[in-house]
Order: sequence, then C-alpha cells, then structure tokens
Amino acid sequence: MLFYTQKQPEPIVIVVIICRYQGKWLLVRHKERNTYEFPGGHVEPGESPEGAARRELYEESGAAEFHLWPVTSYGVLNGYKAAYGMLYFAHIESFGELPPYEMAERRFITELPDNLTYAAIQPKLLQRVERWLINNRTLLYVVCYGEENPQPGGFSRILADCHLDRIYCGSGQGIKKVMEALARDRGLPLLAADWLSPAEFRDQVQEAGSEEHKEGPPPKEELLKQQLAELIKKEEKHSVAISLKDSLAEKVFNQGTAYDFNQDGLRQGQPRVLRLEFIDGILIGEQVLWKKRF
Repeated sequence: MLFYTQKQPEPIVIVVIICRYQGKWLLVRHKERNTYEFPGGHVEPGESPEGAARRELYEESGAAEFHLWPVTSYGVLNGYKAAYGMLYFAHIESFGELPPYEMAERRFITELPDNLTYAAIQPKLLQRVERWLINNRTLLYVVCYGEENPQPGGFSRILADCHLDRIYCGSGQGIKKVMEALARDRGLPLLAADWLSPAEFRDQVQEAGSEEHKEGPPPKEELLKQQLAELIKKEEKHSVAISLKDSLAEKVFNQGTAYDFNQDGLRQGQPRVLRLEFIDGILIGEQVLWKKRF
C-alpha cells in the first residue's frame, strides 16, 4: 500500500471515509458479512471523488450533517494492477435512519476490533488519518474558573502532558497569577487578551450593541464564540491554553450533552479544564480533562 503526498494518481476509483462522532470512530457492517469496515465504495462514472465520498457516507451510515476533508490519495495492488483511492476524514454532527441499502449496522469504537473486513488495509488508513489530525488541528485548552480560584501550579500539573504553544489570559482576571505560574513553568510568554477579562468583555458587549444592534447588545455567548473563532483562526495548527470565567464557559460549551457541569455534585465556581479540538475553525472533538476542586 502506497500513500501519495504530492501528485495525485489517476483515476481515483475508490473512496474511504474515516469518521468521528462524539469522540469515537465509526464502523459499519455489511448485511452479508459479520465483519466491520469504514464507510466507502467506488466512484461512479461522471462522479467526483468528493461527491462519491459524500454519497457513500450517507448511504452506508445515514450521516445527516457532517464536515468532510481530503486526507491523502493511496494505491493498492489488485493482482498486477494498481487501484487508486482517496482517503477522507469526516466529523459527523448528526445521523438519520440507516438507509435501506447495503449496511445492516453502524458501530462506534475507540479501538479497532479484530473482525475487520479489510484487516491488512484499514489499520493503516486509520493511522494515516490520526497523523493528519495531529498535523492539521488546533487544540484549545480552556482553563475555566469561578468565584474561587485554584492554587498556583495546579493547572500546570493538569496540563503537564499537553504540548502548548501559547497561553492567553485577560489582564483583569483573578486567575492571572495562576496563568503566570503556568506560563513560567512551561517557559512560554503570557499573552494578553482583554476580551477574556469579565469587565473588558462586558464593555465589548455593550459596544457591539451600540454599534451593530439597534435592539440591544448580542448575547454574551455569541460574542464570545466570535472571539474564540478569531483566536483559533489566528493560532491555526497551534496548541493554545486560555483562561475563561466559568459562567461564560458554561453558556458557550454546555449544550446539554457535551458538558454537564452539574453532574457528580459539581457546583458552578469549581475550576475545570476543557480540551477542544478544531480543524478549519470547526469543533471536531471535546473532552473534560479535569473537573474537581484542587
């Protein structure tokens, strides 16, 4: 099996789509097999590889809303003849019913099972996508805090195994000493971001309301999303830690499924660390790294 990083071979006759949904990989099972595989199939006459990938992903999984990225082209030998394919990565937002075509089941996994349909190929494709994700994503570690601030050094321990390129903190934040200690421990500069400070952010909301919204200011969480999107775009392919007041983080990131800040007896005001993964500014992964009191 060969991967092509420069010139794309022609013609592309096969597409494979490796998908992630809520932090897990997607596999499907054909009605006539008891083995699992990634969605994919042949490119039909007159169809583009991307068009085939979108069609196959829907037909074999029922994916309703998703984002699709090309990863690499590849070639496999079929006897003495090479067949060329295109590998895609998809982040799936939602599913519909499984269409009544070839597949009987969809399965979500964190590790590949032993009963794969193409056991010699599929692990290599997954490894390629995992490498592509590392090289193309932006990681945002959101250090959330409330009325009670944690002890200095605590977040440094939590983020000890996380590679960081930048650290941001608002000038008026009560957690600034903690972020200064984190930056000092990691040998990184502490960059100013006034919009992260509650007072500065409140002024920006009022200013946005007076300039653009005749009926009043925009919701705080909407403005915060815009600010975060600009930061992610600026820090493309970097790993960034920022501090953010817990009440704002709850409104932006707690949509009732990804983060339940009230479970396990947690109360608002207890510090936590969130890990958010982006590609092209699109959130493709989320995880609560830590959610206890120091």
